[in-house]
Amino acid sequence: MKIMRLTPIFFFLLSSVSAFGQSGYNLKFKITGLKDTTIYLGNYYGETTYIKDTARVNNVGEFSFEGKKPLTYQGVYFLVLGKTKQFEFVIGSNQNFSMSTTSSDYVRNMKVTGDVDNTLYFDNMIFISQRHVEAEPFLNTIND
Repeated sequence: MKIMRLTPIFFFLLSSVSAFGQSGYNLKFKITGLKDTTIYLGNYYGETTYIKDTARVNNVGEFSFEGKKPLTYQGVYFLVLGKTKQFEFVIGSNQNFSMSTTSSDYVRNMKVTGDVDNTLYFDNMIFISQRHVEAEPFLNTIND
């Protein structure tokens, strides 16, 4: 009888702890070929782009963006180096994941850990790129 009264309390505490552990954001990156520079995290909002965070890339291409509160907007975000957008990725409800790639081809070499949304996003980008290569001869014929 006592166990039955404690069970709801136990589940409430367990869910509170797991929800507490997910607060904020922690986006880890490793980009081989990038080193000792500053990089920015940006997002789209309507027709405007905004810089949300700044990170310092170490000598082996590792950097992270971290915050105690989750990013306000879910959607497409991007990395900016200098004044140039490097690549886009998505931010959903999961804001704790890591990505690794190379500066020679961000999309094709992307490895995502801990986030299904970005895994699907990059798989789709590669699929579309492959379909474009297949369609290119036909597009050239139409444009000639």
